[in-house]
Amino acid sequence: NSVLKTQNFEDLVEILNPKINIVVLERDKLTSLEQFHFPFEFQLREVIEKPIQPELKKIFHEKNLTEIPEYWISDMEFLIEMFSDLLGLERVGLRLGFLKSRLCPKFHVDFVGIRLLCTYQGNGTEFIDRSVLHNLSLQDINENSNHYQNIIQIAKCGDIVLLKGERWENNSNFGAVHRSPNVETQIMRVVMSLDIL
Repeated sequence: NSVLKTQNFEDLVEILNPKINIVVLERDKLTSLEQFHFPFEFQLREVIEKPIQPELKKIFHEKNLTEIPEYWISDMEFLIEMFSDLLGLERVGLRLGFLKSRLCPKFHVDFVGIRLLCTYQGNGTEFIDRSVLHNLSLQDINENSNHYQNIIQIAKCGDIVLLKGERWENNSNFGAVHRSPNVETQIMRVVMSLDIL
């Protein structure tokens, strides 16, 4: 089993276990009752350096993203701090997407070290435990995904998802298999990703 699901923050360190390539920290749903509306698809990319300052609010204000709920901002800052401490990073790459369509509709692996994903509104990331793939290729699954629904797992909105990519040490050909979910009609999907720089 290459996927660990947990409700304990301490277990996030298991992403460093060579046998694990996905850790999902299951949390209570964080979405606001008031849906976040943005007039067009938009992706914010920033480099955040330690010490983590409460600078997200300033960044969002400069980008005219003043409607973002305070608790989303606080949670993002918390996750940035946690991610950087977990991996011993002095800076992280932050991407915040406001999406009306699927960003990555096919199952794939990322050529990164470790990536954190957290969906703040809409459907969460879909993923597959590599241990159940056996002789299946990603092309097989992408062409016949309806046939393979039983092996597709879905993170909830608000869950923290750590994905170990192909560039992590000794992880070649063992990258986390995942894809973007369907975007619900009339609901903007808001998802944050953090990357090693």
